[in-house]
Amino acid sequence: MLKPGELFIYIYSFTVKENRAISILNMALSLGFLFPSNASLF
Repeated sequence: MLKPGELFIYIYSFTVKENRAISILNMALSLGFLFPSNASLF
């Protein structure tokens, strides 16, 4: 299992390559920024 920070870096670097960083970032923000409040979901 990845640490939250590693997961964020992985998603961010992948989406930068795919040129989708903004939409992924908005999705993460809409989910409560994923960490740490929703860490139990992963």
